[in-house]
Amino acid sequence: MVLLAINVVYLIDCSGSMGKKGGVNGLKRSKLEEVALCLKEVLSRPGQVDAGAGTGTSASAGFDIGDRVGICAFRQRSLVAPEILDLHHLRSAGGPAVYEAALEKLTYFGAEGGAPINAALQHALGMLEGAPGDNSVVLVTDSSNTVGEDPRLSVYRALLMDVSIRTVALGRGSDRKLLEHLAAKTGGTMSLVEDVRELRDALAWNRRPAPLLASLAPAAKSFERLREALGRLESEHARDLVDSLEFTRRKAAIKQIMLDIATQTREAREKADRELSCLRMERGAIMDRLSDLRRRLDSKEIGRKDYLAQSAPLEDRLAALKADAAVRRAVLEQLPSEDYVNML
Repeated sequence: MVLLAINVVYLIDCSGSMGKKGGVNGLKRSKLEEVALCLKEVLSRPGQVDAGAGTGTSASAGFDIGDRVGICAFRQRSLVAPEILDLHHLRSAGGPAVYEAALEKLTYFGAEGGAPINAALQHALGMLEGAPGDNSVVLVTDSSNTVGEDPRLSVYRALLMDVSIRTVALGRGSDRKLLEHLAAKTGGTMSLVEDVRELRDALAWNRRPAPLLASLAPAAKSFERLREALGRLESEHARDLVDSLEFTRRKAAIKQIMLDIATQTREAREKADRELSCLRMERGAIMDRLSDLRRRLDSKEIGRKDYLAQSAPLEDRLAALKADAAVRRAVLEQLPSEDYVNML
């Protein structure tokens, strides 16, 4: 199975409360210093594959070649304007040295003022504009002192761009209701960190495809094993460990089993493709309605309160459609087509 390259912007709160040790059990340094330390470790991990037990799926932990990572810090020390600093521009993931200077700047930037979360989210979404792949923002905050526009207004742009917002809530003082809202509306998740030992896992990037139906998982798992076997065979042939005649015979046998799987699962793929088309059409219609609401808000025909009330059910439906679409895409990505097998 081939996963899309991912683009992730880590958005780190540098408001005054992040410079304190309170709110998270076991802290020996400030929350900001702890985030910088853990993030350096997390970003330095190479991508690893963890097979899903009995699910026919695999999870990738860490960042792989082709993935891109950005890091931003944000705060607001006056009523004039937020301060948003690009510590690491969105570019290919790398080893420890790539992030060391950026994270040193994070601690040097310091913790002061309020947390302009909406402005920071808009900045991060701007960094992801036009980026191909699976796009996400990871918002790390104790969100105890939000200033500026309501962060819930950023949901519209995230939905328009199909960007997930993952939130990491640092401690008991965090605005969990807000962070749950941002995550749930955009297809992300919220992680609550109450103990410092939970921080690394909350910051780590783990991507697992949507699970397949139980009836399809064995076929996907078998195909993945066959693809790995074919890769090993090609490697052995390239090193002259297998002669051309034997290579051709064994490759043909593997591809025939793959074709059998593709034939057996053709109906499931075609059904998933039809349903995905319907979901896209529904998403387009709902986005049109949401865009009209946003236009009315921007032109002051309706106020923020009315906009949030009227947009809520549309945003909820869009989040549900995103989850449903992920399930259908999993079928298309994890089950082989005859055309794909023939190209191997």
